[in-house]
Amino acid sequence: MPALRLAVPLAVTLLACLGLTACQPGQFLAVKRNAETLDALSALHGSVDTAAEDPAKVLVVALDADGEKVRNYAPLDSGKRFLMRVEQAHTYQVVVMVDRNGNGRLDAGEPALLSPAPHTARQGAPALALSLRAGAAASANDALRHKLAALADTPRQELPLTVGQITGFDNPAFNHETGKRGLWAPADFLVEVGGGLYLLEPHDPKRIPVLFVHGAGGHPGEWQTLAQGLDRSRYQVWLAFYPSGARLERIADMLQAMVSSMRARTGLTQMIVVAHSMGGLVSRGMLQGIAAAEPGLRLRQFISISTPWSGHSAAKYGVEFAPATVPSWIDMQENSPFQQAIFARPLPAGTDYALLFSYAGSNGGDGVVSLASELRGEAQREARLVRGFNENHTSILRSAEVQQTLAAVLDGKDR
Repeated sequence: MPALRLAVPLAVTLLACLGLTACQPGQFLAVKRNAETLDALSALHGSVDTAAEDPAKVLVVALDADGEKVRNYAPLDSGKRFLMRVEQAHTYQVVVMVDRNGNGRLDAGEPALLSPAPHTARQGAPALALSLRAGAAASANDALRHKLAALADTPRQELPLTVGQITGFDNPAFNHETGKRGLWAPADFLVEVGGGLYLLEPHDPKRIPVLFVHGAGGHPGEWQTLAQGLDRSRYQVWLAFYPSGARLERIADMLQAMVSSMRARTGLTQMIVVAHSMGGLVSRGMLQGIAAAEPGLRLRQFISISTPWSGHSAAKYGVEFAPATVPSWIDMQENSPFQQAIFARPLPAGTDYALLFSYAGSNGGDGVVSLASELRGEAQREARLVRGFNENHTSILRSAEVQQTLAAVLDGKDR
């Protein structure tokens, strides 16, 4: 027992060193609840070919496996895409319907189509591609209307993820407290904040998107200094915001789905990713997923900043001794299966990789991450550029020297 009594405060102290503000003992109750909720949370997402129908009047409905109960529904967005909260590992029948009069019911004369095969919600499930074309001219039959009769009385369970919203660095959600909430209460963050992929200005196909991905407990506002150094005539700023307490593979899948959604809306052909800390691990997984799912998208450059490529020793203590485990700690343990998986595959062909690291700390690294983890051998071997900065784990994001280096890397002037 003495070893356990010592291990718990040690774990919390070490986790604070990860850049995760030390939490109070009672907070672990919320951590446990959030981890359980997150395990049960999933989503169905995809697009609908609506033919001549008004996308604003189209609903996608999830029925339970036997088709007898409405579980949730979601409208299409302006890009004819949908995102619907469902339960992980559950199987659903999916209906596309047109609610022309907006009464939440499928009336006579309103077309609807039942997807020919059921869909199981699971991590990394591919997007659904549904079509109303086959049934657009026909009214739904009585059996389908009966299945959807309860739709008007079914409260919608939302996942307020936003893709493509125009915002600024002064967005009230971009703050330290919200970033902490994404770490310690990732399920609450998803339901209450949502996060997503934000743009500072309308998409311009003539300029290359630079997607900035924050780390554990972080938020998009941390990128303001480095983003200001970009040549805005050539590049446009995209900002990812996600619950950093979730399992890293799920985060990578979520970001991949959002990039795919933006590509479907904009015809995106190329992009650049800049990531800090744990965001580098997430981004590597995301890039590998995008390369497989979106072969026409050129992933020009990847720049990681102070990334713990081999994880962090503190995460192991959190998993083993803390009263409850933040899911992302599992993947942040040293040489975790997630890390092994993302290094078992190379970066996408043609992606220019720059590894930037920080070393102004007292722990043989930058005060949070060790140099050994930042400079993992496999990462160095893939990098065209490896450059260190006399900064700590967070000050590197506010450094004028790093700002200049990032601009030079993007413009190819660092060679």
